Parts: sequence; structure tokens; C-alpha cells
Amino acid sequence: MTRTPGRVLLVSAASIAALAGVAAFFLGRGSDARILWWQGRAASWAGESGVVLDPDGGLLTLAAGARVEPLLLRAAGRTLLAAAAASGGGVWLVDGAGTLLRRDEDGTVREVGRTPFDIPAIAPARGGGIWVARSAVQFTFRPESAGAAAVRLDERLRPAATAGAATIPANPFLSQLANAGHVLAMADGGAVFAPFIRDEVARYDSAGAVVWRLSRGLVHATADPKLIVVRSASGTDVQVDYAPVNLGLAAGPDGMLYVLSTPRATTAESRLDAVDPVRGSVVRTWRFATALPTLAIDGRGRLTQPDPEELRPGTPRRRQPFPPFDVPDLRTGRVRSADFGGKVTLINFWASWCRPCREEMPALDSLWGSYDPARVALVALSDDVSLADARAFIAELGFDFPVGFGRGGLKARYHYVGLPHTVLLDAENRVIRQWSGYAGPAQLRTIGALIDAELSAARPRSPHH
Repeated sequence: MTRTPGRVLLVSAASIAALAGVAAFFLGRGSDARILWWQGRAASWAGESGVVLDPDGGLLTLAAGARVEPLLLRAAGRTLLAAAAASGGGVWLVDGAGTLLRRDEDGTVREVGRTPFDIPAIAPARGGGIWVARSAVQFTFRPESAGAAAVRLDERLRPAATAGAATIPANPFLSQLANAGHVLAMADGGAVFAPFIRDEVARYDSAGAVVWRLSRGLVHATADPKLIVVRSASGTDVQVDYAPVNLGLAAGPDGMLYVLSTPRATTAESRLDAVDPVRGSVVRTWRFATALPTLAIDGRGRLTQPDPEELRPGTPRRRQPFPPFDVPDLRTGRVRSADFGGKVTLINFWASWCRPCREEMPALDSLWGSYDPARVALVALSDDVSLADARAFIAELGFDFPVGFGRGGLKARYHYVGLPHTVLLDAENRVIRQWSGYAGPAQLRTIGALIDAELSAARPRSPHH
């Protein structure tokens, strides 16, 4: 059934500043406030503890009162797409290849298996097992048979219940996008599913039967995604025509279901709806001038928007070691991670067929040229299968930094989502931050700022005389 929205709170810039100002009051002194979104990522809670992935690829553990601590994560260079807290302190994870993982107590990440979906969204089920759906963070473009919108798996990853029906798009290669979404386990063993590109939120019971459906009148929903041809001065490109709607689900300590969405066809702003989980009706709505908010809710439903940097512990973050590499270069030698010890190193995974790589690599080369090569290194690792294609790409653009040749096997080892993929390492070969894709000048500014901070921390520059 369709519900009408409840009370709307328009949060202006001044209101956001005020919320941040009073955050210390609500988030301290024994407050029961919980972080529900961390820089746009939905947190997952089990009892009094929660987890969320940090934008730098690390794992954070959360506690009531908005306490945030880094959690040791020996992920062997994997790009992680999802994290979910399980009862008993365990953590479920999904990597860039779609593998379901578990974090052991010593921080080691071990493979558990595969789910019915190429890349799953996950939510541990009450009483054991796990709910899975198609991920909205990353998806593959291949036809798949129509099935359920979400599936509950038992402890052995066998289907125990199915919820909803998958949408069949006109283009079968867009099946996973058409059915991607967010899933949240409920206390009764059921789940809530919110499609990524459609204006819908549905609650299912433990057997997968519909309890209610909610629509909020968001007109930018995509009924059927399609491929379109875009022609410009730089050439012809094929793009996917769709608009994001639902950005995440979370359960608040006040008993409400929270849905983060985009109010229009943009990711420059967001809206948060508090939904009655029994009736499926919107009780309250907030709007924010960012699609990547950090939000906390307390037991009375009071919302604050704290500064994530102020919530971080004062101790340095636990950086994860980057798996070493030793691959042929494009000539006759080798490119080894050991050759760059003691330097801040920028590693760029790329391929000659990757269109964004053609834009990003010259920009990275220019950025690298502004630093002392004795202190900062740039290394490109090609995932081309054809050595000739990789050589032609580098020769055409005239790069002279080290280029390793992975023979198409790099993704299997480093588990990144797609190309380009960029990793910034400190002088001890540990990951400072990773980026999937290329976001233009803003990403370069962030990389430059992190390099500057790392160099300053390692050896303060002497004043000029």
C-alpha cells in the first residue's frame, strides 16, 4: 500500500551547524545515541555494538554514545564493499569479487563462500543465517534468471526463505542493477528491502511474505534502466540511464526504521525518513545538503549530525599492510614493491581499454611530478592481458614512471572492484586510502593533501633561509 509522508524537517546549513554544535551534548555523558550513517555508509548493529566501513577501506566498531574505534582487519589487500555485525561479536564482510567473508577475533578475514547473487548486500538474520540481496554498491552486467528480491540463507548458505520477486528489465544485462538494493534484518526474523533505483520500501516476515509496502512519491525512480549512446567532442560513449533513489537502511535505538534516499535525481543531497516498522508509514523526514551524511539517533528519536573527525579516537588509525607485488615491467625488468620501501607510494591499477584511466593517469603523473621522487613514487600496474596493448598505451601518452604488467591476474589477487583503482601507501607499505574509479580534480586534491600530511608527519620540512 502507498503511504503519505509525515512531518518534514528542512535542515538548512545553519540548522546543520547547530546540530553539529549540540552533538557533543547528545553523544556524551552516557548517551544512548547510535551512529546510523558514517559518511554516507549505513552502520550495522547487533545488540550494543555495531560496525561500519570507513571510506579509507578500514573497519570501525561502534558503541552507544557514538564511540568509534578502529577494528583490526587483516584483509590481505581486499577491497571491502559491505560489513555487518553479527551476534556474539562476529562481523560478516563482502569483498569486491562478491565473496562472503568472516572476520576472526585476531582480525584475520577468511572466506565463507558465495551467495545466490554475484555481489551481495548482507544483513545477519535473527536466530542465525543471513539475509542477502543484490548489492547497490557494486554490481555486474550480465543476464541472470529472475528470482527473489532478497533471500534468507541458513548457516551453511542454503536458501531458507525468499522475499519478493525480481524485476525483469527490457535489457537482461541490466538485471542486477534493476534489482539492486539494501536489506535490513528485523527482530522477528524477517527483513526490509529497499530497491536502489525504485521508490519502494518493503517489509517481509521470516517466511518471505509481504507485511507492507511503502512508496513516498519520489518521481525520479527508474522503472526500467536502459543503455544510451552519448556523443560528444571527445567521442561516443555508452552509459546506463538510471537514477538512484534509496541509499541505505538502518534500525534506530528508538525502534524506528530509517531510510536514507535522494529527494531528486542527484546525489548532492539526501533525505532521511523515520518509518514506523509495524505500519509502514513515514513518521518524520529530514533533508540534508549532502548525500554522504554522518548521522546519530538516540532512544528518543533525536537526530544529530556530528563531525566524524571529532569522533575518531586520538590514536593513529591501524593501517593495513599492502600485499607485495613482483611483476614484469613493460620492457625486460621487474617492478617490485620492495623497490619503493621508505617512500610514500601511489599505486594505480589500470588497463588500456579503461576509458577513465586515460583521463586519470596523466593527472596522477602531473601530481607526482610536483613531489621529490626520492620521497614519493608512482607505480602503475596494468591488468591488460595483451602486453602489446599495454605498451602502446604507455608509449602514446609518454609516461616514464614504473609500469608493471599483471597479465590479467591482478584483480584476483587484490580484489578491487573495477578500474581504475588507486591505492596510497605510506613508507612502511601500509594502506593510507584507496579509491575505486576516478572522481576528477576533487580526488586529486584529496590525494595531494594526504601525501602532504604523510610527508610532514614523517619528516617536517626545514625552513628556507
